[in-house]
Amino acid sequence: MAKIFEITSGIATKEFTLNYDGAKDKYYLDICAYGDLWTETFYGKWALFEYLRQTWQFSDKQINKLLESVY
Repeated sequence: MAKIFEITSGIATKEFTLNYDGAKDKYYLDICAYGDLWTETFYGKWALFEYLRQTWQFSDKQINKLLESVY
């Protein structure tokens, strides 16, 4: 299981846990934010990158840190 990547902003904390299935080239991103927990599934690294950039405004440095947790 991957390490948890946390982002703290004011009083809100968002936690992201990334898992990777190499056989299927699928990424599973567990998200705990706004009092909810859910999983997003991505086919390939670029779909994951796009989601993190657009939805969560991740920087390249943050994305790379999250990816390092699964490799």
